[in-house]
Amino acid sequence: MKLLATLNFKPYELTNVRLECDADPDRFTPSNYTCGLTFDWADPNSVKYNNVSSTTCKSTWNWWVNTTIGGDENPLDVPYTACWQDERTYFAMRLMAFYDPGNFTLQLARSYHDPE
Repeated sequence: MKLLATLNFKPYELTNVRLECDADPDRFTPSNYTCGLTFDWADPNSVKYNNVSSTTCKSTWNWWVNTTIGGDENPLDVPYTACWQDERTYFAMRLMAFYDPGNFTLQLARSYHDPE
């Protein structure tokens, strides 16, 4: 006899998303911006065993308007940024691509322990 699990995951809930890009006054060119992304992230699938089911994520990076890929002139946050982490669970985010404030790709990673 085989037992099969049926998983029905609800989507993550991202709220209070705020993205701002401001010109960097310390640079000689107006094409350099400092950008920041903040959002609240809730996981409706988390179990009570975990001590956290939501968190706030924050990330900042520099953006050269004329460069859309990461590199020396456009140092995107390539590694994951830990929004929350303990011994059983984590929330992490990664900015994959940033073309402009209305066109970017964000990757989310979530892990938690369910003892049942």
